[in-house]
Amino acid sequence: MEFNAIFEITRRCPCRCWFCPVEKKPLDMRPKTMLKILKWLKDVYDEVHVVLSGGEPTIHPEFPTMAKIAASESDGVTVATTGYRWDLLNEVRDYVDLVEISMDGVGKVHDRNRGVSGLFDAAAKLLEDARAVEKAGAFAVVLETVPAPLSTLISKKLTIPT
Repeated sequence: MEFNAIFEITRRCPCRCWFCPVEKKPLDMRPKTMLKILKWLKDVYDEVHVVLSGGEPTIHPEFPTMAKIAASESDGVTVATTGYRWDLLNEVRDYVDLVEISMDGVGKVHDRNRGVSGLFDAAAKLLEDARAVEKAGAFAVVLETVPAPLSTLISKKLTIPT
């Protein structure tokens, strides 16, 4: 049997999204807590897939460690992010199978929804990285909750299915 485990590894987040129900506070899951839970899940289920979420998971003080533990103790790792710390996503790319970037509009609309000026530009780096993934041999790129204009632009720039 398969199990999808969503770990809210931190309540920290630089965004102030008007629609987010997560109470922002400096509360972080400890790596050994996640490891203990994952070991138990692997004993119970045939297949375990992990989603690292939050708050903004990439600002967890031990995010690379959390991604490495998730990869070593599961059958797949997804990071649900705003794209705030793209540098850390690149650092953990060997441990992560899928990155879901939340985008709620284009340009200033996105930034206003997220409460962070310039966040759209950081998240839009997705195009550059999608091209790198394509060049590395990926057979498809999944665009979830990406605004239609950005999704169309990315799809036009790639030769693989999106």
